[in-house]
Amino acid sequence: MWPVFLRLGPITIYTYGVLVAAGFLAALLLALRQAPRFGVDKAFVWDWSFYVLLGSILGARLLYLVVERPSIRWDWRGIADVLLHAGGVFYGGFLGAVLVSLWFLRRRGVSVWTAGDLVAAPLALGHAIGRLGCLSAGCCYGQPTHVPWAITFTNPLAGELIGTPLNVPLHPTQVYESLWNLFLAGGLMGLARWRGRRPGDLWWAYVGLYAVGRFVIEFYRGDPRGAWGGFSTSQWIAMGALGAALVGLWSRRGRP
Repeated sequence: MWPVFLRLGPITIYTYGVLVAAGFLAALLLALRQAPRFGVDKAFVWDWSFYVLLGSILGARLLYLVVERPSIRWDWRGIADVLLHAGGVFYGGFLGAVLVSLWFLRRRGVSVWTAGDLVAAPLALGHAIGRLGCLSAGCCYGQPTHVPWAITFTNPLAGELIGTPLNVPLHPTQVYESLWNLFLAGGLMGLARWRGRRPGDLWWAYVGLYAVGRFVIEFYRGDPRGAWGGFSTSQWIAMGALGAALVGLWSRRGRP
């Protein structure tokens, strides 16, 4: 692990932030490259990306407040510290970006399904890179294990800032999710070339398949992230997302 990317005097640049920014940039570049295929103007993609960035950051940290509420100091300083410094929860960022996008797309008169299909593969690619930031920081860690590919964190900074178990072999859940997202990105880029696909197919395929992978990977997670009824917060959201994806695909059957 490599939590600190660079120190410049009093300024500390964390690897997590660098890789999350790299993931966002990679997603943006792929979306710009694919824009002509979906009949979308590149200038629109630039404008849209600004609102997606704001919505995802705010949504990720608001859900983090909900999930980590027992460990948060509930005064203005504690909340401000979370909003300004916490990494956040992916599904919160995802929902925040979707809500902001619905408003923005309606305002610009762009089809929701066209836009969703355009960003499906870029979103998976950006998430794959961002999860490597989690690996570098030691967050989103897995349960103790003795599998040959287990990873052991040793940097005291991870234990101090995040509570990562040190010197204990753990499931590399960050890598699991990164690889799953890379698989989705490649598959969705291939599916985009299929002439028989319907508007919205790529979006719902991404939502459903990511939900399946996230639901399974959550069983191997070892970090505290909220749970109810035997399932984590993200697993409940994943079940809802999979249901929505199945309904979305079913409702659009037979359409050209």
